Amino acid sequence: MATSERQLIQSYLGRPGVVLVGRGNQGAVYDLGGRRCIKVAHDRAALRREIEAMQRGQDCPYFPRLYEYGRGYMVGSSFPESR
Repeated sequence: MATSERQLIQSYLGRPGVVLVGRGNQGAVYDLGGRRCIKVAHDRAALRREIEAMQRGQDCPYFPRLYEYGRGYMVGSSFPESR
């Protein structure tokens, strides 16, 4: 992971009120508040597949909104939002 991406992730995780939702084999998910979460991945290949699936589902109201992503993280809605 590039230093600038690591710094970006730390800027998200360093915000007040950020809460760890859970950890798993692929990484960790944190609640950022405001119905947004960040997934920080250990398994970049799995994250890439998840991002691709989420991109395909952005027009579907049942998929979470994908706001931002990089090689080792993605920021999305905590749960599907009303559109």
